[in-house]
Amino acid sequence: ALPISKPPSGPPVPKQKRSNGDVVFFLIRHGKGTCVPPSVEVCATGAPLMCGRATQNDIILKAQHVSKRHAEFHVQYGSAGEPVLMIRDLSSNGTWVRGEKIQPGCLMRIIPGDVISFLPPNGEDVPAFQVMENTLVKAWGLGISRT
Repeated sequence: ALPISKPPSGPPVPKQKRSNGDVVFFLIRHGKGTCVPPSVEVCATGAPLMCGRATQNDIILKAQHVSKRHAEFHVQYGSAGEPVLMIRDLSSNGTWVRGEKIQPGCLMRIIPGDVISFLPPNGEDVPAFQVMENTLVKAWGLGISRT
């Protein structure tokens, strides 16, 4: 299950100092791929967020050619303390970011607006997410359900 953040109580604390699992990014279903959840919260908990076909994953991708452990997301912090989303491909079939296949096993920085595909991004029902920063989601007033 994904951690769900709760509003902090007391005076505001800078995000990079919090350790309560604040939501820093959202993964929003991209395209017609119904084999992925409509949205996923990515929290700054320190633990990687696992995705793949196996039911033990944090994000379950219900597609035949997706690996059981396909990829993992990590939240790291930049030099100014800003959250940075990273992905590591663990699959045998590949993961695509911005339409390009990424190198397996290496962490790659994800930029808000990027589309991540867990199969070649040229099909109808490709499992894919678009990445959004939590601040953008709030500013745009998108209703994100917790999945």
